Amino acid sequence: MDVNVPIASSPMRLVRIFALILCTLLAVGSCAGAVVGLFNSPAPAWFFVAFEIVTAVAGAMGFVAVRRAPRAGTALALLCVAGCAAAGGVLGYLGAGKQLMGVSLAPHVYARVAIGVALAFVAAVEVLRFNVRESSLLLVKGAVLLVPVVAVVLAWYRGMGQAWIASLSGNVRTLGAVFGFLVVVTLLCAGVHFTIRAFERALAKADAELPLEPPAKQA
Repeated sequence: MDVNVPIASSPMRLVRIFALILCTLLAVGSCAGAVVGLFNSPAPAWFFVAFEIVTAVAGAMGFVAVRRAPRAGTALALLCVAGCAAAGGVLGYLGAGKQLMGVSLAPHVYARVAIGVALAFVAAVEVLRFNVRESSLLLVKGAVLLVPVVAVVLAWYRGMGQAWIASLSGNVRTLGAVFGFLVVVTLLCAGVHFTIRAFERALAKADAELPLEPPAKQA
């Protein structure tokens, strides 16, 4: 039984080639990053190395998932790889103290987040085509709820509004922090819920249309 299906035979040819390139860059780049982290001075950046190794494994698994016969699980695999790329980049960046060998890791983390976003987009294209109308509507709802969360996180990371917050009284700051936290968590949970439902609806149709096993190799 042949587990590999030529990419050229799929209508998703260009999308899958793009995904293969991204996964390859992720795996190779992470391996190189792990080596650099080991030779960091004055001491190896062990947290950075660990996250790079995990990201390299994720990239390799993503490559294998894309090369296999098209199935519903391919999109979920790519979504997991996307999460590892973005989360591994950010956590490695923080674990290394935001620099390696005296050089800022900002370009590194930006590149990893960009790869994660691109792979998430590929995953969406891969599966949502089975249920475009319903799943796209759910995705839009999820995006509308998640955009404010991203904006708040970026504002907090950049320290925006800290002077204004510091001018408030202690009780007001406490109440504001509790209320703001609850609002952000609520938006995050709702946004993730709609996003997962979008994939679930599409996967239900994909499972019905795609074979559970790769096609047998013809003699």
